[in-house]
Amino acid sequence: MFKALLFLCSGAIIVIIGSNFKDYMGGLHKYMPWTNACFLIGCLAISGIPPFAGFFSKDEIVSACFHFSPYLGWFMTLVSGMTAFYMFRLYYVIFWGKKLLRAGPRESSSSSRSTLYYVGSTCILGYYICICRYDSFRKLYLC
Repeated sequence: MFKALLFLCSGAIIVIIGSNFKDYMGGLHKYMPWTNACFLIGCLAISGIPPFAGFFSKDEIVSACFHFSPYLGWFMTLVSGMTAFYMFRLYYVIFWGKKLLRAGPRESSSSSRSTLYYVGSTCILGYYICICRYDSFRKLYLC
């Protein structure tokens, strides 16, 4: 769901800005606060931060790689860190970066926002739904 949230947020930004070049984006946190919050939730989830749904999938993948080979496990840990780095870099450039001269964009339509809210809430609530479902979580925390 977090990838869907990031794609929906990106689409909302591209429709409002009229371009998909990140050089034309910057300073959007003032104009698009709800999209900003939803994009941040997506970035936190894809980075594998614990209160978000992406934590379990990232944990299972890295855990399986460590069981197969310690070298592969450390490589996947490095790749996970790189993913978190570039996603937060993208978030910073789009929402907090240098604002270029353009007319003030507005928040997307209410139907778009309601979809963003729904998918964003599942990225937060997905953690609590899946908390006892994954083997590594049960082995580490429940046994």
